[in-house]
Amino acid sequence: PKIIAVFVDDVIEGEDGTLWKVFSTVHVPSEAARRDAGTLAGRDRLPVLWALSMSGKAEVGSFWAFFPLADQTTLSGIVNAPWKTNDDRTNLLEGEFNKELLSVVAGVVVESFEKVHREGDAAWHLDVMPARGREARNWADALLTSLCYKRAAVSACIPDQTGRLRVPVDLQLHPRGIPPEVLSVWSAEPTRPDGWCHPSVETR
Repeated sequence: PKIIAVFVDDVIEGEDGTLWKVFSTVHVPSEAARRDAGTLAGRDRLPVLWALSMSGKAEVGSFWAFFPLADQTTLSGIVNAPWKTNDDRTNLLEGEFNKELLSVVAGVVVESFEKVHREGDAAWHLDVMPARGREARNWADALLTSLCYKRAAVSACIPDQTGRLRVPVDLQLHPRGIPPEVLSVWSAEPTRPDGWCHPSVETR
């Protein structure tokens, strides 16, 4: 589904002042999703949110249906939406409704990259992405991983030498085996070409 708009709010949590960025959109379900939705079919507009802690390291995230579910995701943060769940309200059910919402989540994640950054680390947003190539936590995590990387492949997601995000096909990747110190010196050289990946991508 096409994402109409992504909104972002900053939330401060706890005494330690942990900063969370909350990215959200509103989705209008398709007819196919409505047929699968069951009791959720009457909702014309569905809120979809991704909350990401900007403190500490990127960690395994979780699915919420406005309360915590048992299902985890290798995407960092909390993915919150009115999912269709099992009778115990603990796990996401596999079906067209939830698959469509997962596609919306992938769009929110990829379109939020410009807001997911840290000073001095141009590629930190790549750390919070789902763990490509690792064992998925469940069917929803596997699908979300695939959808995120498909969208990222054609979106501005890789930082160039200046730190600006660009579409992957527009950049060149450094050859393997170059020491990080050398890449750092090269990236700091004022006359270096911009059409190469920022050296911070090499730490992933």
